[in-house]
Amino acid sequence: MQYSRFFSKYTTFTQKAFMRFSKLFKLSSARLSIAFTQAQRVGSIPGIKLMHVAQSTENRFVIALTKQINGSVKRNKVRRRIKAALTLILKHHKTLPGGIWLCVAYEAAPQITMNTFYCFLKAHLCQASTSTH
Repeated sequence: MQYSRFFSKYTTFTQKAFMRFSKLFKLSSARLSIAFTQAQRVGSIPGIKLMHVAQSTENRFVIALTKQINGSVKRNKVRRRIKAALTLILKHHKTLPGGIWLCVAYEAAPQITMNTFYCFLKAHLCQASTSTH
């Protein structure tokens, strides 16, 4: 009895935390097309380009995978690695710097390690958060 009560509270808590985290990746198609026209490139490495729309009132992080990445397994692997790196960054910084962040992945993205994603995103997101404060 005690275990089931604890488990239901725990799953409710994790579901709420996941819903907040997953909402970070949602953006309507109309807002997304506007964001791509207004975005400025912040940084890039072979396979990844990070862009930012500072004027936006929303805090979002959009992962866009190009068709150059063949196969759903490769695309999902890239998406999971980026989300895992962002999760680690948000554990330490709690919030995403303001605006819409667009992370565009190209053909070389599946060869990038999770550690490289983490270092790249942390450098640019932390730099943006310190420059705004």
